[in-house]
Amino acid sequence: MAVLQESYVRNYAKSYIKTKQFSSHATKDSICKSALIESAENFSGCETYDIFLSHSFLDKELILGLKLLLEKYNFSVYVDWTEDPQLDRKNVTRKNVELIKERMKTSTSLLYVVTDNSANSKWMPWELGFMDGYTGKVAILPVTNYNNGFKEHEYLSIYPYVDEEKIIDSQISTLWVNDPVNVKCYSQLKKWISTGQLKVHNS
Repeated sequence: MAVLQESYVRNYAKSYIKTKQFSSHATKDSICKSALIESAENFSGCETYDIFLSHSFLDKELILGLKLLLEKYNFSVYVDWTEDPQLDRKNVTRKNVELIKERMKTSTSLLYVVTDNSANSKWMPWELGFMDGYTGKVAILPVTNYNNGFKEHEYLSIYPYVDEEKIIDSQISTLWVNDPVNVKCYSQLKKWISTGQLKVHNS
């Protein structure tokens, strides 16, 4: 399985942070959180999103990098604690659950960000299951250093996964959604979000 390298994704975040003015006393977590909230302003007021980004709150820098990468390809991205900063992910309350449900219902697809931290998330499996049942447009976005599949959560291997590759006969890169079994079955992320379908390529 192809994956986005952590260093590649983190560089998106670091490059963005370098362009901003932060206090020398600010922590890495607080800088990433502030940068994410600032980047969320690009889509403030959006009623719908292309992508609901399901992730671990511990991966702030990676999520900032992924959000910037996805926005580079002109996708609108929902990150719960930046778009809805009043949310308290530490507490599973009826109010929080209903708000997350509403945000998923107004998102066209869900990308499940797999990292070393995601295995410990209480929210992510629930978000994946809800969106799978609601739209069926869910895919795995692996950002990890290991290549041994999903040992602890084998169910993730049944979902298509996202990577970044060049378009055939072109120097232009884009994001693709790939069938986890058939290497000839894939579609550009934009088209998959629109149709929910993968195409079999014979060449």
